[in-house]
Amino acid sequence: MNLPAHTGSQQPAIAVVMVSYRTGPALEAACAAVLAEPAVAELVLVDNGNPPEAQAWLDALASREPRVRLLRGHGNIGFGRACNLGAGQATAPCLIFLNPDTEARPGALVRLAQTALARDALVGALLVDSAGREQRGARRGALTLVSLLVLLLRIGQPGPQAGWRRAFNRLAEPLPQAVVPMETVSGACFAIPRTRYESLGGFDPRYFLHFEDVELCRHARARGVPVLFDPSAHVLHVGATSHASTWWIGKWKFRSLLLYLFGAARV
Repeated sequence: MNLPAHTGSQQPAIAVVMVSYRTGPALEAACAAVLAEPAVAELVLVDNGNPPEAQAWLDALASREPRVRLLRGHGNIGFGRACNLGAGQATAPCLIFLNPDTEARPGALVRLAQTALARDALVGALLVDSAGREQRGARRGALTLVSLLVLLLRIGQPGPQAGWRRAFNRLAEPLPQAVVPMETVSGACFAIPRTRYESLGGFDPRYFLHFEDVELCRHARARGVPVLFDPSAHVLHVGATSHASTWWIGKWKFRSLLLYLFGAARV
């Protein structure tokens, strides 16, 4: 079912929450793209741990840009907890969580916010590479033991006619032409009304890194909150800019997957 992207033309006030951990030079481009959008009332930067030169740049940005709020001193508390910390400092009616290795295209954040507020929904963006091609992960099905097995065995097929063998990632399926329901969207860029995020309890703090966005989408669906995908909201996703070790990231990814599959679901 296709849905209208938004109603009305009024631009909502947006609070962007961005968590950074050893992000590197991509952070500057991400912040510049956010602050170029007049509808952004707040950019809450949560510094989970950056080298001195990056911290100096963040300090300078916060000193000259009144919309920037810098949170630091808590250490690396994990992505979900840092997002919750940043969201707790925001006052704008719509939250947009945005990775520090992204560049939001002009108008993308406004479109996401309008749809989220109009539908009281969690709305994900279309992630693209530097050539404008869709990246994997922006639109996905529900993650279950069956869909995980299909993914690992590489036997997934596109389209609902595939039944239980439908691929978890929907990249091979035609790109929708309007806002559509989607079981799982990417945590790299999504919008949600601030009051709705609070009612859901934010990200599950048990997840340190990875799968916290998949869990949030599952939790939202279980609570009757629509999860939507907006193909017109383009966001460049550079990806893999953090200087954290591959082993360290993989460890937390595996732990989070086990928690998602076998841990107690939120109620």
